[in-house]
Amino acid sequence: MLRGHHGKEARRRASGCNARLLPVAWCSKEVVMRTPLAVRPGRARSAPFRPIFALKKPTATVIATVAAVALLPGSTGEARPAASAVETLTSPPVLKNISSLPRTVEVNLTAEPTVLNLLPGKSTEVWAYNGSVPGPTLEVREGDEVVVHFRNNLPPRDEEGYHQATTIHWHGIRIDNRMDGVPGLTQEPIPPGGSFDYDFVAPDAGTYWYHSHLTAHEQVDRGLYGALIVEEPVPLAVDRDIWLVFDDWRLDDRNCIDERSFGSRYEWAREGRIGNIFTVNGQINPSFPVRRGERVRLRCVNACNAAAVWFDMGGLPLQLIAHDGQFLPEPQLRQNRTTPLWPGQRLDFVVEIDDSVAEHVQLRRLYQGLNVPCATFDVVGTVPRVAALEPIRLVGNPLQDIDLDNAIEVDFLSEGGSNATRQLGFRRNFNYRDEGLFWTINGVSGGPHEGFVEQGPPLFEVERGKTVIVNMTNRTFFPHAMHFHGHHVKSLMRSGSRLEDQPWRDVETVRTLNETLTFAFVADNPGIWLAHCHMVEHHAAGMGTWFIVK
Repeated sequence: MLRGHHGKEARRRASGCNARLLPVAWCSKEVVMRTPLAVRPGRARSAPFRPIFALKKPTATVIATVAAVALLPGSTGEARPAASAVETLTSPPVLKNISSLPRTVEVNLTAEPTVLNLLPGKSTEVWAYNGSVPGPTLEVREGDEVVVHFRNNLPPRDEEGYHQATTIHWHGIRIDNRMDGVPGLTQEPIPPGGSFDYDFVAPDAGTYWYHSHLTAHEQVDRGLYGALIVEEPVPLAVDRDIWLVFDDWRLDDRNCIDERSFGSRYEWAREGRIGNIFTVNGQINPSFPVRRGERVRLRCVNACNAAAVWFDMGGLPLQLIAHDGQFLPEPQLRQNRTTPLWPGQRLDFVVEIDDSVAEHVQLRRLYQGLNVPCATFDVVGTVPRVAALEPIRLVGNPLQDIDLDNAIEVDFLSEGGSNATRQLGFRRNFNYRDEGLFWTINGVSGGPHEGFVEQGPPLFEVERGKTVIVNMTNRTFFPHAMHFHGHHVKSLMRSGSRLEDQPWRDVETVRTLNETLTFAFVADNPGIWLAHCHMVEHHAAGMGTWFIVK
């Protein structure tokens, strides 16, 4: 049977890897945090998986795989057996293209348990793609055909008889709906030992990422995510890229992922799972060497389950160039400004390492009133320049212009969560609360995916090419980062105030009680699509819906 949405205390591993939690150690030092309230184990869902959207059966694949592999920078991409603790890499490795065909990128990708050093000198069992966290970077060019031979080598069964089926979602790509990786909506789950060929075209240049989309509150938290670059047809005038993939982990005092709190109803009804260890590219406070005179593109991804990351980079002359893979019309200077990055979102910056940059620059995260170092940029040399670098020219992707005069309007009301019944008059059947469904969209919890009990109608149906205006209202005490699959949206109004010149995004936020947000997009990608909160515990607890583009 498939693993349910809720963890149970009985799922502790035989290794005894669930002791008390570590204090919060966000980076290189420990900081004080309120002691978490005791969590109640959730009840594993027993409802069977019920797909509503039939696909052709997965193509049979033959993949040469080695369990627990690690790829090193500059290697040929061949697998090698992992040591007892694989060295975490400052920058993720790159997937090897095995295709000889033009404009085709073909790769092998495996989800499997492995061991990493999240804390210096300490081993932690994680789940990883090809043995690294973040998983290896998938690099393609705009318009390339992408073929991913995926194999699921996750544990076949735990002590309760559940097995870890999985899928992969290619976050932010305007993908063929059949390849979107949503279990129960676009494909069947891939069981342990099973394989699936993902085959799609990458239509838009930009910074994206890929991650598990089945029981994501556990699988992503254990490490199943990686970076995805779609290169521009004309390369940006930079010397190189640096990835900054942010994540938080909840470890106990034995350096194990705290499994007891997976499925915590206390957290599912509130802000979601917040970790006590913060990493950049799988490391605590890594150092990135840079050279004076070079121009670097920073690609930032928030892979946290629920935590927003507010950060600054110590006076670096940052130029913001893209949100969620989509270029801005012009670079925007953001020097000495704290920048928010919500779960699932991406930001791209260009920075000139000129004479004004100090030899050591810290990236700092603002958390609970503390400004904590998370990474360091160290100037280690100079780049000789024969001529000045070309100006940064941003050429946007061909997203269709919204047509507000001929649009349909959709209401999107988020309700539920802690204190909603007592203070907001929210009423919910206790049977659903027993199932761990604490959130609703327009009065409905969940949707026809991942075995949700209550399916309800789609949020809307629309003809392809039509503009959709979504009027979102947050009737909860918590923020929500809403992700619309297969599309990018543009915000028009927030709490009655008109917004001008907003970027295209695939994750947009409502942050406070009674805040409203109006956004629009062109429904130009046919299929059955998911929309959900990317605080993944909120999604698991009911904050998901679906829509149809005909």
